[in-house]
Amino acid sequence: MNAIELRQQVLQEVVSLMDDDVAMMRLQSFLSTLKNEEGFERIPGLPYTKEERKADLIAAEKEIAAGNVIAWEDLKKEMETW
Repeated sequence: MNAIELRQQVLQEVVSLMDDDVAMMRLQSFLSTLKNEEGFERIPGLPYTKEERKADLIAAEKEIAAGNVIAWEDLKKEMETW
């Protein structure tokens, strides 16, 4: 199982619990515990706090305004070469 499939499976499992308030509370508690464990690291470059997300959006808007963009079709072609 690759990383994308794993993420998809985890999200599907979470969605299956959405209507169960007790399960959601237990899941939230587990996630809080997991994030506080020693050795847990955030994904580098992924904005986490509200301030980080806002700064990330501002940076993206500046790049767009500066013309640092690529057409979707060109991006798809580039990704195919990966």
